[in-house]
Amino acid sequence: MGAFLEARRREMERSGRPATLSRLNGPSVTLQAFPREFKANELVNGVMVGDLLVHTLDDEIAAASWPAPPAKMDRMTIDGRTHIVQAAWPVHEGSTRIGWRLWTRGG
Repeated sequence: MGAFLEARRREMERSGRPATLSRLNGPSVTLQAFPREFKANELVNGVMVGDLLVHTLDDEIAAASWPAPPAKMDRMTIDGRTHIVQAAWPVHEGSTRIGWRLWTRGG
């Protein structure tokens, strides 16, 4: 793969935390996630203080044959706190999907 994916993998190794992505009444997948709070200038279009932007790789999702894409109302559990997915955006390197950015709320 390319340099962008390798950089994201290194960042996950350094700063990622164990998480579980699950579909309501459906399957779940354990993965590494990098959550952060939205910045003040990102609090637009319904994003609220306390919402998280969670970065993941596609590696674990694809390996588990989890039914991508992550969707609204899926659950992301990090550090024992469950957050509800509000939206998901794929991250690509060229034409290859390498991960996801998830807007989550709650916890």
